[in-house]
Amino acid sequence: MIHPFLSVMALCNSAFLIAIFIVRRNPASPLLRKIGKTYLGLFFPAGIAGVVIVQVEHADLSYIFFLASFLAYLGLEALFDYVLKVDFRTNWKLAVPYLVLYYVYNYGFFVMPWKQDVVLGIILLALFIAQLVANAITHPRSNKKAGNEEKGGGPGSWRAQRVELTPTRPSHRLPLLPTGRRSNHACRLFQQRSLGRTLHRISRPARPCTRDENQGFRD
Repeated sequence: MIHPFLSVMALCNSAFLIAIFIVRRNPASPLLRKIGKTYLGLFFPAGIAGVVIVQVEHADLSYIFFLASFLAYLGLEALFDYVLKVDFRTNWKLAVPYLVLYYVYNYGFFVMPWKQDVVLGIILLALFIAQLVANAITHPRSNKKAGNEEKGGGPGSWRAQRVELTPTRPSHRLPLLPTGRRSNHACRLFQQRSLGRTLHRISRPARPCTRDENQGFRD
């Protein structure tokens, strides 16, 4: 009885996890939370029943080990997600034991049935690989734009900020004379006007001094 029971648990476990990984594409979907609660609600009693069956049938201790690993995995999942409500997947100290339990019990779920039925074991192994593929495809990733900014390639990075627009300052230099063949006449005209102004200033008669001014000079 333990072998068909474990095989059914392995099939249902893979089906639930693949569905969770696919629905996870939309984190705000209410279906994701419903499937997660159903998964925990169904497999807690199923895991306990499996441990009881193993003890009644006096099965090998490896069955108890893999079933206990499965129950521990579900317990951590429920504790972190629904009781403590912590994002344990980004904290390696919490994520490492969670992942170890995940791989241990999934290994047992296809190895133990494989001993009795090779075809069933291959099917369960294929479902486990499908879990990994679905998890890798739909795993939440950081925004590529933010990643480029952190690496120094985005618009908000220090490399992009190196080139900054500086305010233009007013220039006190004299205007440049026009250049080119067509501007020769303009250059001559400008020079003539400048020369004329200079000569006008030199040739302008001096203003006669007043009596008071002359007195001041004499003093």
